[in-house]
Parts: sequence; C-alpha cells; structure tokens
Amino acid sequence: MRGLLIAWLVVLLMWSGGRPARAQGLQERLSPQVSTFQLRNGLRVVVMERHQAPVVSLITYAQVGSVDEPPGQTGIAHVLEHLAFKGTSRIGTRNASQERALLAELDRIAAQLGHTPLGAKRSQLEQHRQDLQAAAGRLVEDNAFSQILRQAGAVGLNATTSADATRYVVSLPAHKLELWFSLESERFLDPVFRQLEPELEVIREEQRLRVENNPSGRLVEAFLETALPDSPYGRPVIGYPQDFMALDRGQIRQFFQNHYGPGNLVVAIVGDVNPQQVRRLAEVYFGRYRPRPMAATAPPRLSSQTAPRRVVICAPAQPQVLIGYPRPAATDPDEPVYQVISGLLTSSRTSRLYRQLVVEQGLALGVNTSSSFPGERYPNLFVLSGRPAGGHSPEELVAAIEAELARLRQEPVRPAELAKVKRQAQVSVLSTLNDNTTLASLLAESTALTGTWQTLINQVSALEAVTPADVQRVAQALFRPEAQTVAILATDPFGTGYSPTSP
Repeated sequence: MRGLLIAWLVVLLMWSGGRPARAQGLQERLSPQVSTFQLRNGLRVVVMERHQAPVVSLITYAQVGSVDEPPGQTGIAHVLEHLAFKGTSRIGTRNASQERALLAELDRIAAQLGHTPLGAKRSQLEQHRQDLQAAAGRLVEDNAFSQILRQAGAVGLNATTSADATRYVVSLPAHKLELWFSLESERFLDPVFRQLEPELEVIREEQRLRVENNPSGRLVEAFLETALPDSPYGRPVIGYPQDFMALDRGQIRQFFQNHYGPGNLVVAIVGDVNPQQVRRLAEVYFGRYRPRPMAATAPPRLSSQTAPRRVVICAPAQPQVLIGYPRPAATDPDEPVYQVISGLLTSSRTSRLYRQLVVEQGLALGVNTSSSFPGERYPNLFVLSGRPAGGHSPEELVAAIEAELARLRQEPVRPAELAKVKRQAQVSVLSTLNDNTTLASLLAESTALTGTWQTLINQVSALEAVTPADVQRVAQALFRPEAQTVAILATDPFGTGYSPTSP
C-alpha cells in the first residue's frame, strides 16, 4: 500500500508540472476537495468530495494488525475481522437474551475444558458444548449485517487484515450514507462475537489453503520467520493453528477492548458527499463511542544481522526465490528513495532486473520487488522475488540478482534512467485515480501512519528531489551481503520438506 501511496504522489507531481516549487499550489488545488475533523473521543474522519457519480466509498481503518497480537494469540486480529461481520445484539439474532445466556454458558464450558483431562468428564463437557453451539446457532440470522448493506445497493463489501491494520470497505449509493453510519458504528459499539467455533473452522481451512497446501505460502512463512525472528512481522498474519484454534471469546473481547477504541480508528469517505452532513452523522453515530486508552505495542528492537541467512522449502512445485534485506519503517526520511530503487529494478519490462534476467539472459520467468514487506509501521524488509526459467536453478537466479544489486551499489544511476522511472510510475497509477475506494484507502492509511492526509502533498517535493547519489547511498546501506536472507522453493517431486541451511 505504501508503494501505491508514493505512486499517487508521482501522479500529483505530474499534475503540478513536475516542479517541486508547485507543491504549495498543488495543496491549494486539492485542499478544497478534502476536509478532516476529529471527534472528541479521538476518532478521525477524512472526506474527499467527488461528485462525478452519486456513489460513495467508505473505509474504516483500524490501526490494529497481527503486529499487535499478544504472544500465543497469533491470528486473533484476523479472527476478530471475521467476527465483526456477525452482527450486534440487535442485528443477527432472533432472541438476544437467550443467545446471551447460551454464549455465556459456552464460555464457561470452554474454560472448564481448558483444564479438564481426557476422560468421561471431558467427553460430557464436549457433548454439552456441541449441544450449546447447536442451540445458539438456531438463534442466528446468518449474514444479517451484510444483507442489510447489499439490499441497499452495496458493492465491494469486504475486510482485510494485514500486519499493520484491519480495513473494512464498502461502496454504496450516496443517499445510503446514513445507513452506513448507523451500521458501521453499531458493530464496533455493540459487537456480539457469535459463531466463534464455526468461524475458527473456516479460518483453519483458509490457513490450509493459503499455507499448508500452498508451497508459495509455506515459503513466505518460512522466509519471514528466518528473516525477522525477533519481530512480530516474522509471524504469519493468519496465525498459527495451535494459537488461533485455541482462542476463546474472552480473549477476543479483551483484544477488541485493547485495540478498537476510537483513537485507533480512521474513517475515510470519498464520493458524492457533503462534508457538513458527514460531520453531523459522525457526531451522531460515532460520537457515541467512549474514549479509552489503547494498549501500546512496543516497537520491536531487532538484533543486528551479521551473517546471511538461508532457508529451503522442498515441494513438488515450480521453483521460486525470495531475497530480503532489513530496512527502516516507512516513516523513514529515505522512504521515497526505497520506492525509486524498487522502480529502477522492476517497475516495467525495461527495468534493470526484468531486462537483464528475463529478456537478455533468460534466467527468470519473472521478477518483482516489494519495497516494504510485510508491514510499514516498524522496521521491515525490502524483498526481491523471482521464478527461474526452465534449465536454470534458483541459485543461478539469486546470483544474477545479487550482481544487479552490486551494480546499483557501485555505479550511480544515470539521471535519464531515474527520470524515466518516475514517468513510468506516473503512467502506471493513472487508472487508480478514478477509483474512490483506492483514494479512500490512501487517505485513511496516510492519516493513520503520519497523522495527516497532507503527507501526500508534503512528500511530492521529497520524491522529485531523489538524486542518483541518494539511490547509491541507500543501496549501499540496504543491500549488504551480511544482511541478506534467501528463501528458496526447490522442486521435490517425491514429497515436501523444510531445510534451514547455511549459505
């Protein structure tokens, strides 16, 4: 997402004529379209008027992700995202009081099971739990929350959990704005975490599909564990099954209380709206939230890496490589330089890695970079990935990538090549500017990460000011051989295996 934010900045730069001196004029041009306010309880709202069509896109950005999870509760942020669609005491149940009693009894039985050994007593408790789950399930109105929105014309109704944040997204006809305020505020004011056990099974199947039965997913998981062993970024967002399958409603409620206060929420609205109306509705509905202190997530202190690391996954699948280098958080002053480096390497078919490895040498089927992975709030990784072409090994591809990184460290990039990368970024993102949902996501993320949407404007001059010397300086600090982590997915037609090795 941060890469898209920077790309949007490049397009804004193009609108301004490509001159840093125009940043102030650009701010004057955009400011009338964007308004912001903060409720007394701490919740922030960003509104961008776009009256081309009578629709509106809305995002609730909760600054809580897997990085905030307590030890032993991996996956809880993702579980909570699923349960946030299960409704409230008024939405999603046929009898709230009966359901409340059944859920309380289910929680009591779950606590007993936690310290009851195998035997007849445990079997009785398991049967009782199954009976309670069936009784509670009969009271549920499935998908009631989502159906209300879809019947009102909602499209793109979705939610995602990442390492840094959870986003709840929908687009609606503009005249349904108040309905969204009512529903969205209600689900975080009065959530009922019903259907926990069935939903955990859904997530377990999702984890099997994404990771256990997916060699690429297993490769990414092993890569992060190896590259970031001291950081919460080294844990999978979906969590470990032994952790999330053991979660109970009490732990989920506590996580919700610790992280879903209004001070951790940003609402972004883009479309055919009136900012004054938005403010009135926000105060009426979200103003009901009581402010409360949020649990602080201590920034991880990463130990310095003094030797390269390597991990190999063996599976009957197409070979793949991941190469990672530690880098600072996305709030680092050199963030635009990291984006430029990524563009120089893989932004187009004429970029360095694609041209050299795919077109000229035929070593790779494809190559990509991610300048900030798997998150942005804390120190993370600059990642390069690729798939070797037939007849070439993963090791050959790694060596060829390393040779290009060495060239970037040793030789200043030509000014013409640098300018070309910026122009390519302009073209690649133009289509996204017509998408209200993308704009809402950018506004929300910028506000959450930096405190203001105007970071989008403030970084225009910084992006254009990147020089060949900046690129070489950051490349020399970033692409250090001793800081490298390599993960390889190697073909194994007879089975699967996992093998951390030395380089």
